[in-house]
Amino acid sequence: MRDTNHKRILNKNIGTFATLLTGALGTTTPATWAAITNGSFRLTIDGTARNIDAINFTGDATMEDVAATIQAAIRAITSGSEVVSFDSATNKITITSGISGTSSQVSVLSTSTGTVGTDISGASYLNGATGVGVATAGIGGYSEVFPCKDYEDIVIAFSSTGTGSSKARVLGAIVKDIDDVNFQAAKSDSNVWNYVHLTPIDTQAGVVGSTGLANTNSDVKIAELDMNGLSFVCVEIYELTGGVETSIDITGFSRSTK
Repeated sequence: MRDTNHKRILNKNIGTFATLLTGALGTTTPATWAAITNGSFRLTIDGTARNIDAINFTGDATMEDVAATIQAAIRAITSGSEVVSFDSATNKITITSGISGTSSQVSVLSTSTGTVGTDISGASYLNGATGVGVATAGIGGYSEVFPCKDYEDIVIAFSSTGTGSSKARVLGAIVKDIDDVNFQAAKSDSNVWNYVHLTPIDTQAGVVGSTGLANTNSDVKIAELDMNGLSFVCVEIYELTGGVETSIDITGFSRSTK
């Protein structure tokens, strides 16, 4: 016979979205912005450098309108769900990535390498260049740690509901005690962990650990972990978009006994 231990180790959306907070804008006069028909800047969003060109502010009557125009221009390039907001208390703009987790990134602004027109990246307008803009990277969401040294096999079920996409990967460690590893810190010779190879039960095609499992909208993936003597595992939700919600169930199967 084989004993089993089933546990839901994650049942919520976790992780944070990357942001760029500009300095105080060079101008908060809507008419000044409305006169710009060819604004541009460059930034990196979620790992891809983008030129945001030909931004037309004609007709913008408030700074909220200006933020909405920038948001539409970014989304037109990325096909994402980035959010741009204006804070009237600080006169600053925040650009927020459309995904959460460690893949989430919004850099400081620079001059477009495409059609420059009116460069709005610097102090006269958005004031989001290096030295002023504050870029905060997204943080991955982590489940509780599951001890697995007493199990011969581990199966993980990664489910999602709603509209959007989500990605999960498993981190594993071979240590004596749970306090000997920190899965939320970078791996090193003093913090030894690595991504775990997975085998989905439907395809039986191995999945590289750092890539992990991906769901779109409402979906379920079930995979077996390649144990290799692991003592603890943790699941990281490293990318989440839209309104999708995720859950992780893990089941350990003990060694056969008579």
